[in-house]
Amino acid sequence: MDNGLFLHANAGVSNNILTVAATEDTYVMSEFPNNTFGNNDTMIVKNSATDTIISYVKFDLSDLQLGEISLVRAYFLAKNNTDSDVPVHIHMAENNWNEDSLNWNNKVKTGKYIGEVKANDDNSYKLRSIDLTLIIKDSLANGVEQISLALQNPEVDNAICVFHTSDKHPAYPPILQIIHDSDIHQFSCNGSVTDDDPKYIDNRNHNRLRISPNPVRSQLCVKGTEGINQYTIISYDGRKISQGKLSEDCIDISRYDPGMYMLKVNMKTIPFVKE
Repeated sequence: MDNGLFLHANAGVSNNILTVAATEDTYVMSEFPNNTFGNNDTMIVKNSATDTIISYVKFDLSDLQLGEISLVRAYFLAKNNTDSDVPVHIHMAENNWNEDSLNWNNKVKTGKYIGEVKANDDNSYKLRSIDLTLIIKDSLANGVEQISLALQNPEVDNAICVFHTSDKHPAYPPILQIIHDSDIHQFSCNGSVTDDDPKYIDNRNHNRLRISPNPVRSQLCVKGTEGINQYTIISYDGRKISQGKLSEDCIDISRYDPGMYMLKVNMKTIPFVKE
């Protein structure tokens, strides 16, 4: 695979954002301890008495600089087969593995618990994220050039949690988004980005920036933009797709290719998925 590093070459908003796609992603199964799954189009996480499945994802940090990093989040498209969201635990993992040879028998050790992401219910993919700012800053400060995460221990037994990988879904890979602007809007995607959440309040004008639906097929509706009329849309790999004025409440993205994008309005940035 490619090294997954995409620099935002456009001037202005995109100079503050760096996106790093996963270089390795796979899973291991206790039921098939000698099998490898590095070429599969999804990662799976499961916890049951008869079959445990752990997923691993690796990011290359060698071209990153500590600099003025203010926010780092890892993003995943995730779903599960139950009727409710299922939290999946994220741990640090050793880096001495590759997706072509990792199996249950030679799986690497997992370490520090970082947090959780929720696999969306009803087999419907939704964008989820977890804050890795302190982890990445500490890694760069200590000269670490790779970081591996283990996705394991879903909190509902027998739930099958599925995550996109970079092999079959190049438009939806697991990614790191690194933001260098300390004033940029911070957000979380463990709940819907349309939630009425204080994290979406712009302290300068007290408006909540909200988007819906997400994922979206044609019309991306934006709320909470009173007094703001400029927007920019950036692809996950750093290309400036469009910019303009918010003359209406919705932006027509029907002609966009499927994939992950970021909507930039004033100093606030929210990711969304085009189906």
